[in-house]
This record gives sequence, structure tokens and C-alpha cells, in this order.
Amino acid sequence: VGGNTDNSATPPAAEDWGFLELENSGNLIDYVEVRYATYGIYAYACDPTIQNCKFSHNKYPLMLANAYPALAGNTLDANTYDATALSNNWARNGTLDIDGSPYVNPSGWVISSQATCVLPAGCIVKALKYANLDVYGILDVQGTAGNPVIFTSIHDDVGGNTDNSATPPAAEDWG
Repeated sequence: VGGNTDNSATPPAAEDWGFLELENSGNLIDYVEVRYATYGIYAYACDPTIQNCKFSHNKYPLMLANAYPALAGNTLDANTYDATALSNNWARNGTLDIDGSPYVNPSGWVISSQATCVLPAGCIVKALKYANLDVYGILDVQGTAGNPVIFTSIHDDVGGNTDNSATPPAAEDWG
């Protein structure tokens, strides 16, 4: 798009640039394409609206850190991980949007003692090797018999092939 602006023969790739950082709940991101970033959009301690966007060729399309955005109509395609990443210490109350699922825990996710995090029915959280979920506050998991919340390996294709590989899940893939 826009021509060869760096005058090189190097094709674009995931992690060519960092991220678009949001720290205000008033942000509305609508009909945007985000490509070749590390985190695509990084939302920190805010609740923006991100809708109708296309995320492709990023490492992670979205990274949430203590953030509960409203997500709707977004497309994740050909990213290293086609999932919304969760990271850092969460000290705010909120509900993860089912439209962001599956989620991925890349390195560690902490629900602090003053926070309540709600996972709605049908939510899927996948984790990379050695990634833990440490809960010091409240994790309100609202699965049902017909629509459980699932915690699993990044290699499990439930909810989609989020790691874009043929690697099967195995014991000790995470935690």
C-alpha cells in the first residue's frame, strides 16, 4: 500500500512496527486495517470500542492489559496468533467481550486482589508454554453445561487454529 517507501526489497512481516496504543475509554476504532505490527492495537487500562477492523500479519492482533474493550465484527487473519492477547496485572473490574474470544495468555496474566474479571459463557482462553493465570482477586467464570468456558493450549484448535500450525495440543503445553 502506498508504494515502496523504504526503497528496499524486504517484504513486510509481523513485528515490523510496535502497536497503536489506547489509554482512553472514549476511543472508537472503526473500519481500520492493522497490518505487520507486534501487537496491532494495545489497549491499556481502558474500555475503547474496536469494531469492524481487519487485523492481518501481526504477531498478536490485539493486546489487552487491564482493559475491557467492546469488540464487534473484527476479522483476524494470518497473524502469528489469531487471538486477542491478555497480559500484565489486571486491577480493574470488567467482563471480557465474547467477540474477542479466543483469547491467548502469552506470558502471564494476573487478576489482582482488588479486581473482578468476568469470563462469559463460551469464552476460550488459550495459553503459551509457561504462561500462568494467577488470581488474587475474583475470576467469575460463567460457563454453562452447553456453553462452557475453556482454558486450553494454544495448539488446541477449539475456537479456531489460533497458532496457524498443525501442532497438536499436549499435556504441559502451558502453565
